[in-house]
Amino acid sequence: MLSCSEAFCSIKRFAIVMIVLFFFACAGTKTATKNPESLVSGMQEITKGTNWYQKGCRRRAMESFFRAFEAFTLGDHQNGIAMSLNNIGNIYRDDGDIATSILFFNDAARIYAEIQDDPGAIQALANKAAALIEADRLEEAADSLEAASKIAGRRNIRSISLMTRNAILLKRKGELRKAEALLYQAVGHADPINYSDTALANAALGQLLLETGKTDKAIERMKTALEADRLSGYVAGIADDLSILADLYLRNDDVALAVSHFKRSMMVHALLGNKEKVEELTDQLEKACEKTACHLDPFHQLIPYYMEKAALGKRCD
Repeated sequence: MLSCSEAFCSIKRFAIVMIVLFFFACAGTKTATKNPESLVSGMQEITKGTNWYQKGCRRRAMESFFRAFEAFTLGDHQNGIAMSLNNIGNIYRDDGDIATSILFFNDAARIYAEIQDDPGAIQALANKAAALIEADRLEEAADSLEAASKIAGRRNIRSISLMTRNAILLKRKGELRKAEALLYQAVGHADPINYSDTALANAALGQLLLETGKTDKAIERMKTALEADRLSGYVAGIADDLSILADLYLRNDDVALAVSHFKRSMMVHALLGNKEKVEELTDQLEKACEKTACHLDPFHQLIPYYMEKAALGKRCD
């Protein structure tokens, strides 16, 4: 279970948007009080939304987060409202609607600032920066990260999410050494039982090491990210980790392991209904199979079945 200093948010790999459950009560009180129904209802919907998101059911997650927003609004629970806005923004970001996601992040950051929830404000600003980086709006992303860094410095808050996104921005600017050094710091400071932070930092470092040709080191980082995503049940993260590992094994001429990881990644992406990613991985798998004998049956029969199942939405019923 995560500490109360962490805000609830979501991440997408490499851009990677994280989900972390935030609890309002950071310390017990001497007198037991009954929580208002709006607070209880809102937190129940946040929990449901988190579970749907982890499973890759973003539409169902969005429905729960909007219901949470409504419940928190009825009770005027500002922290819950900001939490809901932040997570809704992350789903819009996952869907590629960067402009709308930024609107939600801005409002979440504003509310967090008003109620002096510094960790929440840092997370919302970091998420906004991640969206801006995806849109190649690097100067705006730098401004958002600078605002978050000022809060973190003033309050002596160490945010793995903030460190990682600063490193990703440095990488995009071509400052690879600085980015690598910062990511090693993030990996070193990440709490091993905080699976979201561990996966985020290690996956970002793994991708950087891949791009700089340090494949053996990259493999170790991606294995760590994969294990963290398995433990947290973050399905989209698992799919991406497997595909990156497949690429790394192929670069190391370990074709058998590359094929195995391509197939595993494709199966997960197919279950998520990610048609474009499945097609991309199919091309990579076929090229890998030119180098070795591949046994793809019944694999090729299963992919269309899983894609059809995902299209019908049965997995997210």
